[in-house]
Amino acid sequence: MYCTAIADLAALGRRLPDYLRVTCTDRTVLVDVPEAEFRIRITRAGADRIAKFSAIFREDAPAGGTWWAEWTATLPTGALAAEVSEALAAHITRQRRRFTRLLLEATPVSGPGR
Repeated sequence: MYCTAIADLAALGRRLPDYLRVTCTDRTVLVDVPEAEFRIRITRAGADRIAKFSAIFREDAPAGGTWWAEWTATLPTGALAAEVSEALAAHITRQRRRFTRLLLEATPVSGPGR
């Protein structure tokens, strides 16, 4: 499979200690963590590898909300699979921290049902 040839999935899981699942389907790496799901589509653009991230974050609250995020990153050119996994894990970790920070900074909504 394409994505397992360029990303070491076991190494990716080790870099995300609370991961629930890391799998690969065709050119897409799927990563599940307690508060989110990430889909990472890996393609080539010339000599570069491009990772398109799509994430679904879930708020852990009785009336928890769901948020979506997308971003694109260029992966290290000529990198070994373990280095690609490190880069993917770094992007996931940054977004998870950002989501946590945004939830902490959010002003609670008042009104019926809250």
